[in-house]
Amino acid sequence: MSSLHLINRPQGLADCLAVCTDADAILLLQDGVYALLKGQTGRAKVYALQEDIEARGLSAKVDAEQCELVDYSGFVALCCEHRNSVNWG
Repeated sequence: MSSLHLINRPQGLADCLAVCTDADAILLLQDGVYALLKGQTGRAKVYALQEDIEARGLSAKVDAEQCELVDYSGFVALCCEHRNSVNWG
C-alpha cells in the first residue's frame, strides 16, 4: 500500500525519508520546495508543485532530474493514485 507524503517545510523531508518506501511518492509544496536546493531527495519518487517553485523564484535552481513538476491537477491525481496521504508539516 503506497502513500503520498506531503512536505510543506524543508525540515520535513529528512523525517519523511526515514520512513518512506520505494512504493511511496513525495510531493513538495509551499516552503517544502526549498528542500530541492539541498539535493537530498532519497530514493522515493519526488514531485513538486510548480506554482510554489515559481512563487519562490526557484525555477532556474531546480534540477529536472530531482523531481517532476506538477500543477494542481497533478496534485489531485497523485492523491487519487495513493491509498494514504501523510502530511509532514
